[in-house]
Amino acid sequence: MRLLLPGYEGNMNVKYLRRIKLVEEPAMGYWESKIYAPLLPGGKAYQFYLLQEVKSFITQPSPGLSVKGPGLYEISGIAYSGAGRITKVLVSADGGKSWGEAALSEPVLSKAFTRFRMPWRWDGGPAVLQSRAWDDAGNAQPTRTEFVAARGQLKAAPPVAAVLNQHFNAVTSWGSRARGGQACLRIASTSRPLGLALCLVAGAALADGPGLGKPLNEADIAAWDISIQPDGKGLPPGGGTAAQGARIFAEKCAPCHGPEGKGGVTGVTAAPLPPLVGGDPITDISAAMKRIANFWPYSTTVFDYTRRAMPWQQPMTLANDEVYALTAYILALNKLIGENDTMNAQTLPKVRMPNRDGFIVRFPDAM
Repeated sequence: MRLLLPGYEGNMNVKYLRRIKLVEEPAMGYWESKIYAPLLPGGKAYQFYLLQEVKSFITQPSPGLSVKGPGLYEISGIAYSGAGRITKVLVSADGGKSWGEAALSEPVLSKAFTRFRMPWRWDGGPAVLQSRAWDDAGNAQPTRTEFVAARGQLKAAPPVAAVLNQHFNAVTSWGSRARGGQACLRIASTSRPLGLALCLVAGAALADGPGLGKPLNEADIAAWDISIQPDGKGLPPGGGTAAQGARIFAEKCAPCHGPEGKGGVTGVTAAPLPPLVGGDPITDISAAMKRIANFWPYSTTVFDYTRRAMPWQQPMTLANDEVYALTAYILALNKLIGENDTMNAQTLPKVRMPNRDGFIVRFPDAM
């Protein structure tokens, strides 16, 4: 069974769905706290950035395609929006100096790929093809200049395998040039579009259940129902101090995270893990600046992630007291609690993280 969430990014569509838990508020796990929260130029970050924004791109002509000399061709592409239905697509063949409205192929459905088409007479000279889309919620696909102004730009080139920017939906350009009587297409933009990840679903509903799964009892549910809410709901009994956590960390965590959490050890993991302590004031949109103390909004996330994912070779093997002790140790290293403070279900939610108010919910109407 697969979960489909129309309009949301692809990795939200769980491929092998085993269970669904309904909660009253967002579960601020590791991914919600750090990963799906891209930094903005002003130091704040988007939160719950999961909806696909309005986007279009040209698929014909496209890089690698050659055409046989000047003549009449069709410009065609795909537009979509996770916020609704595509209402308009404009196409330019001169890098945005002039625009014409493309025809939309029916049916035009909400949160679905929409094909657009426009005839183009190529005169054999240089051309830069672009498309720009709008949806029925009033959202417009930004130009690259608009996107950079709103989202910022990295100060240094990231590694080749890095994700350059989450949800890049700016206008993409294909440049053409004559070569031996033919037009050879190449990417003209200085940025690259990210891969598609939009979920489409049919509108029909099943009259009867799918007949999947099996009844669960309370014991079955308790084994996996371990999510921790930001207010501490779900925290188990137990407790621990930073002094206790220091001994556990040295034995079970330091081989990967380094002594006192100062950074990963080369050769243990595929790439050295980032430090668990410190963190300068955020001045760049690079994800490398994110640390627990300067970015994570809730202290309970430290417990939640440590319990379910650590140690990475043996996840879910730590006792609750050990997780509380490690949480206290990490918070104390970051000078967020005292060295003698005990962390438990009552005290941990009261630890206020410095960046609690440093987020902007990107799509509040979709939450």
